[in-house]
Amino acid sequence: MKILKLMALSDLHLGEHESVLFKSEDSFNLIDTTINKIIELSSGDKNFNNGIEQLILIGDIIELSEATDEEAYINTKFFLTSLLNKVKIDKIVYIPGNHDHHLWVELLTKERGKDNYGDCTPKTQVNSSISNKEIFIKYCLQSNYPSERIDIYYPNYRFETDNAYYFFDHGHLFSKVLDMFNIFTFTTAGNAKSLEDLKEHTYKFTDGNAKSLEDLEERTYIFSEIIWYKTKGKLREIAYDWLRKFNLELFRSVRGTTFREDCKSLLDDYIREKIRWYLKEICGIKNEVEKDFHFIFGHTHHGGRSLKADRKVRVNGKFISLWNTGGWLVPSKVFSPEACIFYVKQTQNGLKPDMYKLVSKEKPEDEGDYSKEILRERAKYIG
Repeated sequence: MKILKLMALSDLHLGEHESVLFKSEDSFNLIDTTINKIIELSSGDKNFNNGIEQLILIGDIIELSEATDEEAYINTKFFLTSLLNKVKIDKIVYIPGNHDHHLWVELLTKERGKDNYGDCTPKTQVNSSISNKEIFIKYCLQSNYPSERIDIYYPNYRFETDNAYYFFDHGHLFSKVLDMFNIFTFTTAGNAKSLEDLKEHTYKFTDGNAKSLEDLEERTYIFSEIIWYKTKGKLREIAYDWLRKFNLELFRSVRGTTFREDCKSLLDDYIREKIRWYLKEICGIKNEVEKDFHFIFGHTHHGGRSLKADRKVRVNGKFISLWNTGGWLVPSKVFSPEACIFYVKQTQNGLKPDMYKLVSKEKPEDEGDYSKEILRERAKYIG
C-alpha cells in the first residue's frame, strides 16, 4: 500500500499566465516546487510505500475559459506528465469545474454518442466513471497512458471507508454567481431539489424551479459554455480587464488583494448555508454523516479548513469537516495564493487527513516555500 491514500488539488488554472504553475520560459513558476513538495508528502516509511493511490483533481485544473485551448492543454500535459514521471500514482480521478467545463462537454457528448450536449441525458455522472477517456488522454497525458488508471466523474466523487466518508466537489454548482443570475431569471438554483436538477438549472434560461442536480447543470452549461467559453478571445479579454480594473478601483477586496472570486471565504454564512443545502437537498446526503464526513472543494480560491471538532457546520444533525483547496492564481505582489494540497495519509492507526499550503518568502532565511519574486513576476499579468 502507498503512504497516501488520497491527494487532491484544484484551481491550478493551467495555461493562465497568472497561475504560479504557468509553463514560462523563465524560472518564475512553482512547477518544480510543487512537484518536489508532492514527492516529499508521498515519501513512504517502513510500513508504506512511496506514492499516491488516488490523485483527485477537483476542477479548474485546465484553464479553458481564459487561455487558448492549445496553451491550456500544453500546460496541463506538461505538469501532469512531469508529476507522473516523478511520483508513483495508481489512479487519476478527474472532476471538471466551471473553467474546464468545456472538457466535460466534449467527454460527455462522446460518451453518450450525441452531437450536442443538450441532447445528452443525464448530464451528470456520479455513481461510476465515464468509460470513454481517449479525449482526456489525448489532451492531458502521454498517448500510451492506460485508460484504466483514469476515472472521470461530474460534478462530484465520493470515497468511503469503514469509518470515514470523503466527498469531493469543485463547488461551482453552489456558487454565488448562480444566485446573482437570479436577478436576470437565468437560474433559480436555490429551488433545486436534487443533483440532476441543479445541473439542469445552470444550463437553461428558464424561470422554472430546479428539482435536481441535472437541472442545475443545465444552467451551468449556459454560463460556462455559451457565455464564457464561446466568447473567449481578445475583445472579451479587453472588456474583462477594463471591468476588473474599474471594479478594483471602486471596491477593494476585503483581503487586500487584487483578485476577487465570486464566492466568499470558507466560513462565511453564505458558504455554510449553501454547503448544507447542496449536500442535503441536492446530493441526498443522509446517513453518510454518521461517519467522519469530509467535504473537500475548491472554486473560491480561499483555502483552509474547518474540522468536525470545530463544530461549525452541521448536516442532518451531525458536524462535518470542510476543506477548501484554495487556488493557484497569483492574487497580488504581496499575498501568496492559497495553493493548498489536501491529502489523506495512511498510518498504523488509520487514515489521517491533512493539508499543506505553499507560501512565499521575502528572504532565503524566512519561513516559506518559494521566493516572493515569483509572485511579482506572475502579478504583472493581472489585468
